[in-house]
Amino acid sequence: MCPVILNSTCVFYEGESLIYTGINTNDSLQVALQKIDAALGVTTVVNIYNSDGTLTGNRTITSGGFTLTIGPVTTFTAAPSISTITQGSVFFAGSGGTISQNNSQLFWDNSTNRLGLGTITPLYKLDVVGTVRISSTLEVNSLNGIGNRMVISNSNGTLLTQPIPVSGVTSINTTAPITGGPITATGTIGITQATISTDGYLSLTDWNIFNNKQNALSLTTTGTGGASTLIGSVLNIPQYQSALTNPVTGTASIGQVAYWNSASSITGNNSLFWDIAGGSLGVGTNSLTGYGIRAARNITGAAISAGIYQSGAVQSDVATLGVGFFNAANVGAGVAANAYHHFRAEQLALGAGASLAFQAGFFVTSTLTSATNNYGFYGNLASAVGAWNIFMAGTAPNYFNGVVTIGTSTPNVSAKVQIDSTTQGFLPPRMTLAQKNAIATPAEGLIVYQTDGTKGLYLYDGASWRAITII
Repeated sequence: MCPVILNSTCVFYEGESLIYTGINTNDSLQVALQKIDAALGVTTVVNIYNSDGTLTGNRTITSGGFTLTIGPVTTFTAAPSISTITQGSVFFAGSGGTISQNNSQLFWDNSTNRLGLGTITPLYKLDVVGTVRISSTLEVNSLNGIGNRMVISNSNGTLLTQPIPVSGVTSINTTAPITGGPITATGTIGITQATISTDGYLSLTDWNIFNNKQNALSLTTTGTGGASTLIGSVLNIPQYQSALTNPVTGTASIGQVAYWNSASSITGNNSLFWDIAGGSLGVGTNSLTGYGIRAARNITGAAISAGIYQSGAVQSDVATLGVGFFNAANVGAGVAANAYHHFRAEQLALGAGASLAFQAGFFVTSTLTSATNNYGFYGNLASAVGAWNIFMAGTAPNYFNGVVTIGTSTPNVSAKVQIDSTTQGFLPPRMTLAQKNAIATPAEGLIVYQTDGTKGLYLYDGASWRAITII
């Protein structure tokens, strides 16, 4: 039944809208209204459009108790057409009320009736790519499978179901020392007590015995092979070693001190030699008879080179004395030694065609001045028979360029030689007249004491000896 008939054409309503079937889909709004006017018998043409195409006001059509009202409409600035709509797009009101689409984020697959959020290839009724937040209850009406099941997620994140275990373990097998199996329904599992031939648990008594023995164990390392043994309270572990994964290899002769010559190889030669029997070390030689440490390496390598060079720094824990070379040897009991030299300097042998401008048995450089008190040589022997702070037995001259003082450490600036004493005097050379006259080429100012003839002090004035007369 048609509720409204206009010029033999049915105008019917669906919901709250009237639909006039005489209008073609490609008719403009003006043509459509003109057709409606013609169908209703309206002969007066009224311009109801503004210049921009919008309606000037509401247009109302009433027929058979039904009213159709057409009001002003909004003009779309970019209304979508058939050619601009992407398949699967779901329209929504965008910025400013314009009809919009976002195919990659909101997609309807009409062939499978699936909706995709964040995907254009939905695999499920609702397929969401991204994080989903559910702030209320998620109700699942059905899942695959029957019976009591639980929901799990597989490695791809898909929800699946699997049966919920409702029964206990159906069978238990046991092995020694656990007893009681196999158990298929009910039963008891136990552990037997250990004996000398059966594994099991230790009783309290056995534990106390074991614990006491463990506390009293002593370790030995006798032997080089075989298994370890425990006899009473003595545990013996032989000193042996299995094959190494990366063994260190190398060859050397007896006594040669091994050193690394590559990442995993060692070697040795006679330039670094240890005399096992004599307990001697040689650097540059393996001839060590009579030596504790012997250095025979050639002195070379730089303009100033040394056979032994000490350049370490004295540290703060050396609170009393630091020593570069310390000699504290002793003579063994019952040994009648003839002599011992704490420091000995021998002549430097010269090879064929060699020469040497200077050598010193002991040399102190002019830079030895960093301390408050500096001594080139310091002797601290107390006066005693056979004790000498300096003893020069050679007949070569003794040269002192500085001031010589005896009995004082504060010399007078005008004196080259100064002797201070309140108990002893100055004793000049004493000789006979013949000995005095035998002095070859005496120096002017030379003083001696003559012990015979006219005794007294004599001064050589450059031509003859003159007695020093005390007035």
